[in-house]
Amino acid sequence: MKIVATGSLSSGTKRIIVEGDEGDVVESLPSRGLFGYSPPAVTKNPKSVKFGFGGASRDLACNFSVKEISDGEIDIFLNEQSYAYIPASENWTHWYLILDRADLRSGTNIIEFRNTFNQNRTSSFARWQLKDVWVGEPPSAKPVAGVQLLSKLSDGLVSGLGDPFPTPFNAEVTIPFALAEAGPVRLAVYNLMGQQVRVSADGWLAAGAHRVRWDGRTDMGVEAASGVYWAVLYAGEIVQTAKLALIR
Repeated sequence: MKIVATGSLSSGTKRIIVEGDEGDVVESLPSRGLFGYSPPAVTKNPKSVKFGFGGASRDLACNFSVKEISDGEIDIFLNEQSYAYIPASENWTHWYLILDRADLRSGTNIIEFRNTFNQNRTSSFARWQLKDVWVGEPPSAKPVAGVQLLSKLSDGLVSGLGDPFPTPFNAEVTIPFALAEAGPVRLAVYNLMGQQVRVSADGWLAAGAHRVRWDGRTDMGVEAASGVYWAVLYAGEIVQTAKLALIR
């Protein structure tokens, strides 16, 4: 399922378009600030949610609430550029993200919430929920209690693997990595004999911070034996490894 929000700032018309197997469903939305998203029910488990808002000659703030039930990776893109990464939270968390004026277009801007794990899936979607998205003026003082500031990704991001966690692991391990620029990426798990056990990522990814998860199973769905494995990241000319310890 893909959800696209459209509307006219001048007319005040706000719509959300839900693209599913049964065709497009268009619903009207109330507005708050420059753009508001407050549906009667939260948006659940989509691959991507996009919102459009007008340009500005000043910094803006995007406010939203997210709940990640199954630790799905949620990345934020501004005008198709990786902009921020939302940490996992099993409870509703209210965030605000400052949108730098230098990153905003004079015309329509698009902010997107993208679940990386759900991009190529047709079933078993990573569970996450989104609500109360709106763009407006940055807070002039300290935000109210319970609202957290989300940091923009560093412009000096370096491609490479992060430290897998937890380690050792029993059921599932998360492997973080970063890309300085968009491009083809392959991340695979190998045993100590150099045999490929599982391909966790294989495709084109945007620049920014990413994560993949390995559930301790092979590409055939068979449980891998306890032992030491290696996660290998191939990104352009970069090849990096990270050690994984599986304990059954």
